[in-house]
Amino acid sequence: MPTDLTSTIPRSATAYSGLNLRLYDAFVLHFTSPRAWGCSLSDLTEMYRRHGTDDHAEIGVGSGHFVTEQTRHIDWTALSLIDPNPDALRFVSRRVSPGRVAVECASVEHLPLNDSSLDRVLTSNTVYYIGDLAIAFAEVHRVVKPGGTLVVGVGDPGFMARLPIAGHGPILRPIADIAATLGGAGFTVTSHARLDETADAFHVITATRG
Repeated sequence: MPTDLTSTIPRSATAYSGLNLRLYDAFVLHFTSPRAWGCSLSDLTEMYRRHGTDDHAEIGVGSGHFVTEQTRHIDWTALSLIDPNPDALRFVSRRVSPGRVAVECASVEHLPLNDSSLDRVLTSNTVYYIGDLAIAFAEVHRVVKPGGTLVVGVGDPGFMARLPIAGHGPILRPIADIAATLGGAGFTVTSHARLDETADAFHVITATRG
């Protein structure tokens, strides 16, 4: 069960409730994702298949589509779902029934988790809505075990800057700045891949805690 349902919900997360969550897969993943973030549903699914493990944490759960998809391929030993929106967490909890699920209603800047408690953290399309990325990455670094991994999925900032949403909410940072912030938090970037070979392709950054 969520540990704190009274945490303040960021404006970017308030839309994910009720009918919007039920329509999320159809509208956001099939329509918005390729147009706003430069990644198709199949591309994101493949990213999660490559980087998801039987013991990891998901920060920013959305509708839980990718976690649900992974249940077809992974026999969960532990799964942590972390999001500041209790409605989204309840929705995803109903969709996923692995062996063990820890649900945490929290922002990434203030994770209610023990030091060095996670093997792997995945987050996708969340960095645009985090005000202080240095604090967020430092907090993730705190809860990841030495040798553990953080995987960050992010739309190409040049592509997103040409869209109508630019300047209306999302914080668009150069990929080099994101990588540098990871380094400043104590991570070592071990890979930077694109989901396809186009100039506007989605980025996947993998970083390891030393």
